Amino acid sequence: MPGHAWTRLELPRDALPNLRHLECSSAQAAALLKNAAASGRPLETLLGIEVHDTVIDSKYFSWDDEWEDEDHDDADEEQPSPWKALLLQGLQAQSSITRLGISSIGTPEEMATLAAVAPQVKDLSIHIDRDLKIPVSVIFS
Repeated sequence: MPGHAWTRLELPRDALPNLRHLECSSAQAAALLKNAAASGRPLETLLGIEVHDTVIDSKYFSWDDEWEDEDHDDADEEQPSPWKALLLQGLQAQSSITRLGISSIGTPEEMATLAAVAPQVKDLSIHIDRDLKIPVSVIFS
């Protein structure tokens, strides 16, 4: 998905009514979850997400030939995550998600944020970035 095309990703309300398990990037999850609760899709499992405050586009997107012809000097620069807030809103609205797979955690605050918006999660798998120490109280509070 080149560039920020994820912002245009939208499913009709009646699409995928039996979707229970989803594995995708945070950008895709943010776009898919924005209407999931209203559509009645009872999503139970979401894998592959992260909630970093900042992102580097080149680590998330592959670029097509058309994109390569444009000027994207900032693709390797850290910038605020354009999808974090939308993803967190979607997680909070989708209370049926009880299994969450986190592809990357960078700070203890990210874990605390997830715990606050998705307290219904019962099964959590996390890939912790090297040298990160998350207090047990954050994970099990």
